[in-house]
Parts: sequence; structure tokens; C-alpha cells
Amino acid sequence: MYKLSKQPLVEVAFELYWGNKNKGDLYFDPNYRLIIGALYERIKEKFPEFETLPTVNIPIEALPSGSKIVQYRFWSKNRKWPVVQVGPNILTVNMNKEYEKWENFKPLVLKVVNNFFSIYPDKENLFIDNLALKYLDAFPFDFINDNVLEFLKKKLHVNIGIDFGEEERRNRFPENPISVECKLEYFLNEPKGLLGVHFFKGLIENKKESLFIESHVESLQMSNIEPNIESISNWLDKAHEMTDFIFSSIIRGELEEELR
Repeated sequence: MYKLSKQPLVEVAFELYWGNKNKGDLYFDPNYRLIIGALYERIKEKFPEFETLPTVNIPIEALPSGSKIVQYRFWSKNRKWPVVQVGPNILTVNMNKEYEKWENFKPLVLKVVNNFFSIYPDKENLFIDNLALKYLDAFPFDFINDNVLEFLKKKLHVNIGIDFGEEERRNRFPENPISVECKLEYFLNEPKGLLGVHFFKGLIENKKESLFIESHVESLQMSNIEPNIESISNWLDKAHEMTDFIFSSIIRGELEEELR
């Protein structure tokens, strides 16, 4: 999709979840502790600012199965975006609202992932557990005085609500809900996985209430993605095509014209 002049984008994130076939009874990859310093050495020219998060104090063995917890961040100079994040079995590349275009973000992701593959100490047993590409957008919204269900229906082509029945029942509730949380997911054949869109209430940087929309594609284990750059690059292009498709479908028409 072409770049909008009134860009609602808040953040873009690529997430890679990996595993090791030779981990025994452990859930988390035993090579994780060896990766942090080696990865930093490879990417510090672009991401020189190293940050240790409080979550590093949680013993890996104490983390519940399936946790997606980041423990370290590698920032661009002066702690500006983009940022690389690492945790047990998770690697992410994130960009904020200054994201310009896919043609800039994809090469950055591939460079970080390629460095990760190159320093991983047990390549024969490395496997990709899951990939995700997420776009987060926000639209300032007055949930008290405006009807979010009408906004969803009229501007975003999403029709949700509750039929309370006869008028006596309807009159027991205010017309406007003061919050919303709705997540829809669809199976994808290309790339194999899930396409999802999530609507929810939140606060943007200036603490103003907003309606957030997260568009995402996830590969899931059934995708069988090989741990090499060619496979990751191919998946990225297909995933981006689908996130672009779902967002352009949602905002088409009146809202798209307002954002041009």
C-alpha cells in the first residue's frame, strides 16, 4: 500500500521464535546464554546501545512453557529506533512510527536474522518454531462521547455488537460501549499460518485514548520454515503482502481518503 500522509502507524515488529532439537527435557534452548554477547558483537555497529531488562532476573528455568519474554535490547545510537530484542527462544526487530517503507525494514530484519544464524553455536539442531509480522496502528477516539461500534462499522467495515432484544432490554444499557476488544483470525494457505486483526482500546504516547488495530501474520509450527535467509525472506514478502491486504481492506473508502 502507498504511504499515507496522515500515518496512523505506531509500531512494526518482526518476531522469530526458535528452538533446538537437542534440548532434552528443557523447554528453552540451552544455547541461549551463549547467544547474547556474540549477537551484540555482530550488530553493535548499527545497534550500539545495550540494555538489560528487569526480566533478566527471572531464572530461565522458572519461566512458564510458551513464554515470550524479552530480556535484552540493542538500541540504535542514543537509544533511537529501530531496536533489536532478545529473550529465551525469541528474537525481534521493532520500528516505531518513523517507519518509512517495507523496502527499508525488510533488509534490516534479514541482516539481523542472518547475524543470528551465523553466531548460533548448534546450527544442525536449530529450527524455526514460529515467525510473526505485526503492524500496530492507532486512531484517537473519544469512547465516552462517540460510538466506537459505529466507527468500526462505518469507517473500518467491521460490524459487531449485541442484540439485546426488545426495547425494554435495550434501554437498560447506554448506547455507546466505553471500550472494545475484538480479535479475528483466519487460516492462510500462503504463507501457511494465521492472518489476524485485533481491535482494542489503549493510550498513545500523549496519553490520549485511541482505538488500536493490530494486523498480523503468524507462521506457526505447521509452516516448516527452514532456518536460512532465503526461507525467511520469502516468508517476509508473503506475510507483508497479507498485512498490507488486511489493513487496506479495513480502511478502504472514507477513512482512506481522510488519511491520504
